[in-house]
Amino acid sequence: MCTADIETMYYQVKVPEDDRDYLRFLWWKDGQIGSDIVKLRMTSHPFGTSYSPSIANYALKQVVQDHSSQFHTSVCEIVFNNFYVDDLLVSSNETEELIDNSVNVIDLCSKGGFNLTKFNSNSFKVLNSLPKEKCSDSIEVHQG
Repeated sequence: MCTADIETMYYQVKVPEDDRDYLRFLWWKDGQIGSDIVKLRMTSHPFGTSYSPSIANYALKQVVQDHSSQFHTSVCEIVFNNFYVDDLLVSSNETEELIDNSVNVIDLCSKGGFNLTKFNSNSFKVLNSLPKEKCSDSIEVHQG
C-alpha cells in the first residue's frame, strides 16, 4: 500500500486571463491597514472555493490524456481512479509493481506541474526506492 499527496495542487492550476476578474479581491497596499486599497486578481485557483477541487481534478485527468502514450495503461488508470482530490491511495500485492507504479505516477503527474510528495507505505522497500524528498517527513526510512 502506498499513499501520497499533490503539493499545493490548486495553485498549480492557472486561471485563464479572461476569467481572472471573477477572482478579484481588495487588499491594502503593502498589507498596511489604512493605506490605499489595491485591486488584485488570482492567477491560480484558491484553496477553499467550492469549485477548485473539480477544476484541479479535471486538470490532473487532462495531464493523463495529454501524456497517456508515454505511460503504461495501468499508470494512467491509477491517476484516473486512485486520487481523492490531491490524495493518492494505491495498493498492490507485488512490491516491485508498486515501486514501478509509484515512480511512473510521479513522472506522469510532473508532466502537468503536479509535484507528488509525502509518500508513505507499509513497505520499507517501496519507500527506499523513492527519492527521500518525496517521502513523508513523519516516517523514518530504514535500509535493508
